Amino acid sequence: MTRVVILPAAVEDLDEQAAYFPEEAVADHWYRQTEKTFADLARFPAIGAEIVTHNPRLRGIRTLTVVGFKNHVVYYRVVGNRVEIVRVLHGARDVENLF
Repeated sequence: MTRVVILPAAVEDLDEQAAYFPEEAVADHWYRQTEKTFADLARFPAIGAEIVTHNPRLRGIRTLTVVGFKNHVVYYRVVGNRVEIVRVLHGARDVENLF
């Protein structure tokens, strides 16, 4: 199984989104679902779609929606035998400028 590494910016994204939810139960559900999504990536690293872009900062980045949160996207890259979670963002965010 591939190892998953959550980069600092993604940790901040996760916590910021959890703080946005009005109920603690929803925030807890958010964390559980992101963990499930990361576990899926550990088993199947190529499951997400690769971003097609001319932006060199996004080359090699793949995307997968968070299980149960269709508007939230995990941005990750596969590096050797690990998956690096780069960001976890709402789909309405300006990704080009955030990278």
